[in-house]
Order: sequence, then C-alpha cells, then structure tokens
Amino acid sequence: MQGDGHECRGFNTRAAHILGSDKTPYGATNAPLYLSSGFSAESADELAERFAGRRPGYIYSRISNPGVSTFEQQFASLEEGRGAIACSSGMAAISAVILTLCRTGDRVVAGSSLFGGTLMLFDFLLQRMGVDVEYIDPSETQNFARAADGAALCFVESIGNPKLDVVDVGALAEICSTAGTPLVVDSTLATPYAAPGRRLGAHLTVHSTTKFAAGTGNSVGGLVVDTGLFDWKKCRDPEVSESAGRFGSELGFLALARRQVTRNTGNGMAPFDAFLQCTGLQTLGLRMERHCANAQALARFLERHELVESVNYPGLQSSPWHDIATKQFGEACGALLTLRLGSSTRALRFIDALDLAINTANLGDVRTMVIHPASTIYRDLSEQSRRSAGVTDDLVRVSVGIEHIDDLIHDFDCALKNGETDDTTT
Repeated sequence: MQGDGHECRGFNTRAAHILGSDKTPYGATNAPLYLSSGFSAESADELAERFAGRRPGYIYSRISNPGVSTFEQQFASLEEGRGAIACSSGMAAISAVILTLCRTGDRVVAGSSLFGGTLMLFDFLLQRMGVDVEYIDPSETQNFARAADGAALCFVESIGNPKLDVVDVGALAEICSTAGTPLVVDSTLATPYAAPGRRLGAHLTVHSTTKFAAGTGNSVGGLVVDTGLFDWKKCRDPEVSESAGRFGSELGFLALARRQVTRNTGNGMAPFDAFLQCTGLQTLGLRMERHCANAQALARFLERHELVESVNYPGLQSSPWHDIATKQFGEACGALLTLRLGSSTRALRFIDALDLAINTANLGDVRTMVIHPASTIYRDLSEQSRRSAGVTDDLVRVSVGIEHIDDLIHDFDCALKNGETDDTTT
C-alpha cells in the first residue's frame, strides 16, 4: 500500500518481496494457507467485538480469511492503493462495485466496448435492478463530461477486450472527479505491471485475477482496489458517505463493500485460490515482460502476412490507440491481439489448424490461447453490441503466451497456410 517506503524499488523486486519472512508464522517464506471456515475467539465478548467492528480479527472465511487478506494486501501494494477486496471471480468483483455504489433509479455510464460478460451483466441484471446504463464510445472523452454528471459511477476498461481500444484514463479521471462520480477501471489486461491504478488516475480498479495474476490457469478470482483518489465522504450514495464518515474516507467504500456486499452475497475469494494467486503474483512482472514482447513480435509478423486481412494490437504504430497506449503503458501494451481473416470459415479453420495455441475462453495464461468471439463469448449479444465491442465474424482473439517467439510464429504461419489450403480446395 501507499507509504510503505518501498515505492522506489522496481516492480519485480516489490512483487517478489511484498511478504517478508519476518511477517509470517515461524519465518515461513511463503504465505500460509488457512483452510478454516471459521475462527474462534477466547471469549464471547471478543467475538461480539469482532462482529461490531471494534476489534480486529477473523470470524468466518465467507467474510475474510488471513490468506485472502495477504493476497489483497499484496495486490493493493502493487496497485499503490489503499486496500482491496478479493472476490470469487472478475465478474464478482464488478458485481461488488455495482452493488455497493448503485441502487434502483441510478444511472451508470459505461464504455461501449466492454467484455461480453460485463455487457451481459449491465444489459440484463442492472436493468432488472432498475439501474439505467448509458454507453459511450470511450474514445470520445468529451462525451463523458456531460454523462458523468449525476451518474452513480463511470465504468471503462483500460484496454478493451477484445476491441483493444485504449482509454485515456487520466482525462476521464479529471472529468469524473469534477463531476463527483467514481471512475471504475477494469485493468485486467494492463495489470499493475503496465500501470498501477493509482498512477493511471482511476478511483477504483477491478481485475480478473484468474488471468495474469494467477498466470497458469489453475484458479479463479477477482479484485476490487481502492486507489485512494476519491473522497468517499462526498459520494452521492448516502450509505457510502455514511460509511466514510464512520470509518474514514480511506476505508468508507471498502468497509461497506466487505460488510454489506461480500459478506451477504458470499462472493469472496476462496483461500486456496488466494494462495495460488499469491504465488503467481510474485512473477507477474517477469511474465508480463515476456507476454508483451511476444505479443509485439507476433503482431508485427501477422501484420505483414499475406493471408491476414488486418491485425489489431495497441503496440503497433498502425493502431489508432498506439499513442495513448505507449503514453500510459510504455512498451507493456498487453498480451492480447486480434486478427481478421476475411470470413468466419477461415477464422474457424485457422483456429483448428493451430498446434501450440489452445482453443479456450480463458486468457492471461503462460500458454497462448485463441478464441472465435462471435460464436462464443458474444453469441448471445445483439449485433450492435458486437459491433461496439469490435467483434466481427472473421475475428480471432489471441492471448499471447510466454513460449519461444520463433515457435509461435511458426505455428501461426503454418496454421494460416493450412487453413487457406483447406478453404480453397472445398
């Protein structure tokens, strides 16, 4: 978290040394795993004090768990934030934010190019809750100045999935701060390695830690991080502002979200998932260096390939978001790229012809993964929603892994040529 005196250290150093052996029982060099559903107290009064929030301590793992707390502290430190709440998935993290900040009659402003799961949450569940959603092209920053006024929150992705558009978070943060509206940024694809949420200017960040934080596809989780840039005493929601008055602005949102949302919906992270993701977080920087370098090299190769119609990757100079991406993230423009192949038939045959790449809905794994978004993640969404998200019938999404780049280029080259051969002989 802020003020730990270690901000001057490099990202990889901080990631590897967040948890010192002097902070664990018996000098253990890894965080212990607490597989306990409940936690005892030495007296009835002590347990009552914990329930009342007047004494620190754990009650029940549905609410909080020492191992989960360790992961929250680790991630919040890398985001340079006040604190975090770990949830059962990335979608659970988004839901926790919505349920804390929104109520019937409220309005949410959202970028129009969102991940399919988030779009379905907003279009279906928020509507059923009586919350209106206004979608705005995130590249049209000036349009947020009108829309943010009076909204419960503004929600965008720092790097869109799968459109790969890059939002000027700093500019949006200024607009939202002026309007008194919290800016919530899904920074799953950027990760704290590319840009900590506080430096971006976000008020809250959400992450699917299933992806790069875990790194090996072995666990599911999500996080909400309060960056410390919003005064919750000024929040429009009366319960949030009251919580800030009781616990202080620095804890107002987190306290209400944990006590009323995480506890009552049961969407907290499981201890074993937290343990696995604590381990993964230690090598996040090393993996992201390789992910981003591989994605850049593969994108450049595909951009020149005669059988590829177009390639989209923020690190390419041909990307309309290249300038803002490099301004915010430097060379770490993420591990996701997309390519268009002219038809859904060619896209599907290309996927089937790949050898190394895995055909799956996940991303952020050390292994390269591909998917055809139109027939999977976005199949139940309207044509307008698909267009806004940049999803076409011939689009293939690629989550670039950490394999040797020569092997990846060879695999993609062969698959493109084999898929083309199959297409022209039928």
